[in-house]
Amino acid sequence: VYLRGRFFYHAWNVLYLRDRGGWMTADSVFGQMPADVTHIRFVRGEADRQLDLVGLIGRLKLEILEMER
Repeated sequence: VYLRGRFFYHAWNVLYLRDRGGWMTADSVFGQMPADVTHIRFVRGEADRQLDLVGLIGRLKLEILEMER
C-alpha cells in the first residue's frame, strides 16, 4: 500500500459479490471498496503465507513510472 510517499506492507480482503459481478478487493482499514491500485499482491492465502514475504521486506524497491489522478 502506498501512503505518504512510501510503500508499506499491508493485508486486505478479496471477496465474492454476486450483485457486483464477482470478485472484488476491499480494504476496511482505508475504507476502500474496491481497494485502490496501490494494493499490490505478492502472496495470497491465510496468515501463515505472510511468512513468504520475510525475504522481501526491506529489500524490495518499487518505482512509480506513471500516475494519473
